[in-house]
Amino acid sequence: MAVIFSQYSYANTPTPAYIEEQTEVTVSKTFSDGSVEEIETCYEDNVPLEVLANKDYKTNNHPIAPDNNLRKIMTGIEVSTGLDLSCTDLSTFNIDFLLGYRAKLIQFLGVQFGAHKSLGTRDCFLPIQLVFRSSFTRKPAPVFMHIGAGYSFNTISHSKLFGDITATVGCGVNLVQRRKFQSNIVLAFGFRHFNHEHQALTGINKSNSGFAQISFGVSM
Repeated sequence: MAVIFSQYSYANTPTPAYIEEQTEVTVSKTFSDGSVEEIETCYEDNVPLEVLANKDYKTNNHPIAPDNNLRKIMTGIEVSTGLDLSCTDLSTFNIDFLLGYRAKLIQFLGVQFGAHKSLGTRDCFLPIQLVFRSSFTRKPAPVFMHIGAGYSFNTISHSKLFGDITATVGCGVNLVQRRKFQSNIVLAFGFRHFNHEHQALTGINKSNSGFAQISFGVSM
């Protein structure tokens, strides 16, 4: 819901910093269904416009308040590290970018893509995942669930390692939650699948490589 304050004045008269005595003011409120209601009122004292904008006005039992809704489109960046738990020498240092949708119930739903550098084999992987995060409540919550699944491409053509399915699951902690800026830490367990051809080429006698991941991210 948005609030608009307008003052009756001549076109060439500059907007004052204060509402003067007995100044008539129109308060317009816009509801989520698109309807607009205007209320005219007078103020007898010198009231700063900033105070009027932040004050909670109520008319017909509908509060008029500043719009504190989150931005629907979210962009972010995360820095993380993945510790290989399967002894396959695939621990990585990661940089990921996020682009997706956000609402009160959904903290993030979108695409995460980045560059993961293997510290053992020196390969660089380009994973693309569909990520869902939610605290399952409309109110701000300190903890949320993280789920991601996608495909990881290998950037070194002569390497025995190549692209395969990857996924992560875990939980996160919100550090800062504001309308235009958020930051969080995510702790997750991930795995990378190796098909039969991949196992034969690399000599890895495992169908999956598991890793523990910790990441720090900011978004706006």
